[in-house]
Amino acid sequence: MEERDIVLMGRSLGGGVVVDLAAEDGARGLVLSSTFTSLPDVGKHHLPLLPIGLLMSNRFNSLKKIATYPGPLLQSHGDADEIIPFELGRQLHEAALGPKRMVVIPGGRHDDLQTEQWQNALDEFIDSLHPVVTTGAARL
Repeated sequence: MEERDIVLMGRSLGGGVVVDLAAEDGARGLVLSSTFTSLPDVGKHHLPLLPIGLLMSNRFNSLKKIATYPGPLLQSHGDADEIIPFELGRQLHEAALGPKRMVVIPGGRHDDLQTEQWQNALDEFIDSLHPVVTTGAARL
């Protein structure tokens, strides 16, 4: 199985990891939940008086990297997320190139369970990914 045959899914910090993987190696689809533009952006939100950008060595610059991923994206973010501000998720979504959909969870906080609306969107997203046919076998 090749990277372009895999659907990557990441939540919060894991979203930064899978955006990096998708940008580097490609993916069949990318699913993000409560994910950020970059770690320094999250740090600036919580500690605005500190020079966060100078203190962090691992930046997970998802905003820059998602612009190199051309594939389909499904993203969710709670509009009351107290850890990763909704605005950062929105900016990340706007920077994505390929077909994309964002599910906003009204009143959703960072550690809340995903809603039925999100589950339905995820099912639709997976169903929309056309099978990749290789040597007579169909797979996602």
